[in-house]
Amino acid sequence: MFLTLPPTEGDGGMYAFGKTAFETWAKTLETDEYFDNKTDDELGGICWNLHCAPYCCVCTSSAYDFFKNAVEQYPELAMAEKLLPLYKKMQDYKDEIWAIHGDFYPPMDKFKAHEFRAQIAAILRKMGGVCDEIILSYGEEQE
Repeated sequence: MFLTLPPTEGDGGMYAFGKTAFETWAKTLETDEYFDNKTDDELGGICWNLHCAPYCCVCTSSAYDFFKNAVEQYPELAMAEKLLPLYKKMQDYKDEIWAIHGDFYPPMDKFKAHEFRAQIAAILRKMGGVCDEIILSYGEEQE
């Protein structure tokens, strides 16, 4: 359900879900004016607000483990088995970002570079594509 919610405005700004959230995140990383001519201290705060906070949400998601355990404990749940590879893709993409960072928090000298952020944005768009695959898989199951 959350993957299909439209973006909404709230007290803290815009809230986006599913593919839209990943696309918004990717576009933010590709928008140089957020990052140009900033000190390392300024960039650290910007990095947290525009990238690491949402990345933290991705890193702490237990969706893959949930589906893995569901498949192991309830093999008759065909939907869980169908979704497991998609959540594995999300897990793998999260790990790709970690590898690009070299850790959870990227080094600021790298984060200043558009090319570095563009690599992450490309992975985020793949994650958004997986959101669409999950929705399609669920829709096929409901038919």
